[in-house]
Amino acid sequence: MSMKNILVPTDFSDCAQNAAKAAMLIADKFKATIHFLHITASPDENYHVPHTTKALIQAPVKGHARSELNELVSKASQLGIYATPLLVFDNGNERIENYIESLKIDLVVMGSHGASGIREFIIGSNTQRVVRHSPVPVLVIKDSIHDQFSINNIVFASTFRADITKAFDVVVDIARLWKATVHILFINFIDKLVDQDMINHIVQMLSKPYPDISFTSNTAEANDEEWGIHQFVEMVDADMIAVTTQDKTGFLIRHSVAEDLVNHEEIPVLVIS
Repeated sequence: MSMKNILVPTDFSDCAQNAAKAAMLIADKFKATIHFLHITASPDENYHVPHTTKALIQAPVKGHARSELNELVSKASQLGIYATPLLVFDNGNERIENYIESLKIDLVVMGSHGASGIREFIIGSNTQRVVRHSPVPVLVIKDSIHDQFSINNIVFASTFRADITKAFDVVVDIARLWKATVHILFINFIDKLVDQDMINHIVQMLSKPYPDISFTSNTAEANDEEWGIHQFVEMVDADMIAVTTQDKTGFLIRHSVAEDLVNHEEIPVLVIS
C-alpha cells in the first residue's frame, strides 16, 4: 500500500482532534503528507443579510478556521510531518470525498460522533456518506488517542462472498506498522453455513503470502453480521476493526455493515471499498 497522502476532514471538535492525532501517528510511520480539510457554511447562503454584514460575519469565521488549521499544521510539523491546510466555504455542493482524487489521497482519517435512531436510518451521518462513497480506505476514530496509541489486535471480518484480496493488503500494511496480530473472522451465516474445511482453506490462502504477519483464523456463526463482529471484538479485546463495503445488510434500505460499525463501535474502524 503506497501511503503518500492522508486526508483529515475536521470541524475542530474533540472527535475530529482525535482523528487528527491518529493521522499524525500513521503519517509519521508512512512518511506521508497530511491534508487538513475544513468545510464551513458560507455566509453568502443567508440572502437576507446585507452584503456589508456578510463580510463582517465571514471575517471572524475565516480567521478562526485558519487559526485552527494552522495549529494542526504546526503540531504535525513538530513531529516532522509535512501538512497543508485547506479551508473551503460550502455553497451547498462541497463534499469531503470531492477532494480525494484531486489531492491524490490514499487514506481518509476522520472522527465521528456516530448516529443512531431516526438520524441513522433516515439522515445518516457525514462519516457514513464518506464511508459509502470514498474510493480509498477510510479510518474512523471516535475515542481519544494517546501518545502511546498502538494497534496490537486487528479484526478483519468478512463473509468472503466477494474478492477481498486488495482490501486485505491494506489491513496487512496497517498491521505491519504496529506489528499487530490480524484476527481473520469468517462470518458464517447460520442459515447458509459454509463447511469449516472450506473456511480454513480460504483463510490459509489469504494469509499465506504474508509470513511476516501474525494471523489467527476464526469463525462467527450468526445471522446478524454486526452482532457477530461485536462479540468477537470484545472477546479478543481488539484495537481496530477492518471491513469492506461489500457486505450489505437491511431489507428496504440496503447499506453496508461497515456503516453500522462506524455508528456503533467505539474503537477505530477501517473501511475499505
